[in-house]
Amino acid sequence: IIAPFSALSLVWLLLLANPIAGDKPTRTEVACALVISCGTVLVGISGSGEEDDAWTQNDDGGNDDKSPTLEDVIVGVQEYSRRWPFLVYMVVQCAFLCACCAVVNLKPPEFWGCRIAWGAVGGCLQGNVYMLKAASSMAVIDFGACMTNGPFWVYTWTFIVIAATGLLVNALAMRYYKATFCVCSFVGWYNVSAAAASAAFFGSDVAGVPLGLYI
Repeated sequence: IIAPFSALSLVWLLLLANPIAGDKPTRTEVACALVISCGTVLVGISGSGEEDDAWTQNDDGGNDDKSPTLEDVIVGVQEYSRRWPFLVYMVVQCAFLCACCAVVNLKPPEFWGCRIAWGAVGGCLQGNVYMLKAASSMAVIDFGACMTNGPFWVYTWTFIVIAATGLLVNALAMRYYKATFCVCSFVGWYNVSAAAASAAFFGSDVAGVPLGLYI
């Protein structure tokens, strides 16, 4: 859902960058935006629409007739966050973001590494928005209980702030680079990080991932 929807931002960018911001996309930028958009279409076509969360299944792996409770979702999130693929991903992500921040601070904006680092930091931070899938599940299950549930608010606002920081970084990058480049770089890194993080967190079966998702 997230990846195909995000591709729409590139379409609007190509259409409105010049008339609104006076930022005329180059042929290379248009080509890159189209490649990213095609990739997100493949994600939408190849992705599964089935719900496979642990808190919507019974012990046998099938769908349980009993609706999950708020506590079920919270327990599921706690279990997911202790899985080794997710822990490894978070360590790698933190190390990668630290390296990108170092490049941004130590090198001039004209350096090619800075151009990559700005988009990587913003996109990877925003990619953590996948964690709000669990928060939305909590709210749908028992909205009233969520309003008085401390862990729900801590969890939700933590990832809202992280995602918003990613958008802020992208806005700051526009001080040095064209909006067309910043948005394309941001969306590209966002899609990659969101897909990788979701797979690590929700325990997607790598062996069963369709070829389109890898592409």
